[in-house]
Amino acid sequence: MEKNFISERYLGVYQRNRLETALIALTVRGFGDYKVDLGPSPTIIDTGAHIGIAALDFLSRHPGVKLTCVEPDPDNVVLLKKNLELFPGVKIIEAAVSSETGESLLSVSPNGWSWGNSLHHQYSGTESIMVSTTTLSSLVEGRVDLLKIDIEGSEVEAIEELSDHPDEASRVNQMVIEFHPREVSCSLEDFLDTLETLGFKNKIGAGIRVARIPSFLASVCDSIKMPVVIHSKRRPPQKIISIPLTR
Repeated sequence: MEKNFISERYLGVYQRNRLETALIALTVRGFGDYKVDLGPSPTIIDTGAHIGIAALDFLSRHPGVKLTCVEPDPDNVVLLKKNLELFPGVKIIEAAVSSETGESLLSVSPNGWSWGNSLHHQYSGTESIMVSTTTLSSLVEGRVDLLKIDIEGSEVEAIEELSDHPDEASRVNQMVIEFHPREVSCSLEDFLDTLETLGFKNKIGAGIRVARIPSFLASVCDSIKMPVVIHSKRRPPQKIISIPLTR
């Protein structure tokens, strides 16, 4: 990385693109995409950690949090480490989340717009670099209170991989997932069905609660290729009520 790559702090973070930083900060701090109820000292895994804006929000709102950040872009990782240098307990893994552990090509933008870096689609003006890949099941080593997934089109295969490991999947209590219709072949409704099969109830966007998203709304989201944020919370286990038999 060039010496002048890391610019001055803006909105409290070291960054390389002020507009991108402002837009991400708006979704995290303004819209509150990741504000969920968690208990004391929660365990959070942040996949697609970017430069650490969401991570800093987690650290400020959840004292004692055990935080793991996963980010594949080496330039972003430099900024991520710089922004989190006051929090030595945060674990940073330089990898992309995929369906298997290994290596893959990551499409990256050379002009500082890094929030759309993807394993699946190469847009005009982007370059490809080889990065390490990991899986959700390998990241879930114990109880996970919140799993944040913003991985630009890899969310479907990542969740499918996790569903193949029911023990690890059962340890995840809540997820916040950004679903990218433009980058995936799966429909939003089918993706929600998969999450429900894993035992989660889902909310779409800013608290619009659905047990099953209406088909017309799913069609709209899919047709305009609009990313949506899904809040998934594990359903509590059903209580078995014993009814005494009378004679």
